[in-house]
Amino acid sequence: MPGNPGILHRPASGPLPTDRRGAPSAQDLRICAHAQTTSVAQAAGRVKGAPPVPSRRPPGPVEAGRVRRMDAPSTVLPEALRAELTELTVSLCKALSDPKRLMVLYALGAGPRSVAELADLVDAREANVSQHLAVLRERGLVDTERRGASIIYSLRYPELLAAVDALRGILRAEVDRRQSLLAV
Repeated sequence: MPGNPGILHRPASGPLPTDRRGAPSAQDLRICAHAQTTSVAQAAGRVKGAPPVPSRRPPGPVEAGRVRRMDAPSTVLPEALRAELTELTVSLCKALSDPKRLMVLYALGAGPRSVAELADLVDAREANVSQHLAVLRERGLVDTERRGASIIYSLRYPELLAAVDALRGILRAEVDRRQSLLAV
């Protein structure tokens, strides 16, 4: 979406249209995310037609009284990477920012489950687990399948758990490093 300026055709303020459950649709959430990134880009002067904003970086080799090497690599990230990181933050990081949602993802890593089974596994009420599953579903991380009266949830991207495990490993290493500094 960030590559499609002008896609937002509804007023920037006011409530989002909702589905029959009262929740905004995934498409509306993506449009809002696009509008937020477009506004940020316009404010920074990176969008065609927006007034230019002075660069934080001076054109010459001197920066705040220090000499900067002219052959030093640029610290400015490409626009495509910025847009991708913004989309990652808006969609994926929100889904992973809650410990209960992470527990639900780990429970689904062992196989498909119903809301009742997940509620038992993560020690939460079914209503709360359903809310977490709705966020995960909106973000495209879980799939659903109807079996009789039940809806069965499954993990769409099992490799996501490997990424979370890598983050957990980094966190453990940092905790160990800080504890060793305190022990000295």
